[in-house]
Amino acid sequence: MELVPLREGSPLLEEVSRINDEAFPPFERVSIEEMLSVPRRQGDGFYAIVEGGKAAGFLLYLLRSDVCFLGFLAVSEEMRSAGIGGRALELLKSKMAGKRIFLNAESPGPEADIRTRRIGFYARHGLVPCGLRTEFAGTEWTVLCSGPLSGEEYTALMNDAGTPFRFLA
Repeated sequence: MELVPLREGSPLLEEVSRINDEAFPPFERVSIEEMLSVPRRQGDGFYAIVEGGKAAGFLLYLLRSDVCFLGFLAVSEEMRSAGIGGRALELLKSKMAGKRIFLNAESPGPEADIRTRRIGFYARHGLVPCGLRTEFAGTEWTVLCSGPLSGEEYTALMNDAGTPFRFLA
């Protein structure tokens, strides 16, 4: 497995776009064009997860100082439950050695089973709830972190990502 940088014109973009459409509901989905414009600063990344020469998924992250926000991690339906997401996350953690990683995971609710399993997946890879909960797009999110994260650090990265949110008590 390898992480291959995605840029305008990449032959992997069509497959990554299909994975994006199947992996995220419309209210969470960001277009591939928008994702291509996100890596604005040194250290930001938009990568295809390539397994056996084929796009198996993708990830997008923003890096500020020693904090990495994992905005998206998706694996194609036909390749899920094969350890690809976990291996990709471990590759990212290796790439970000010494840095804290955080992400937003939907808080358990009406679709508690899949949401609980997703939080468990991240916990097995060292990303656990850090005490911050937010709301955006009409959904409650639990912030998962590999180390301590302040509300100020979270706010700064979410503002850079252009993600409107509000903290929940």
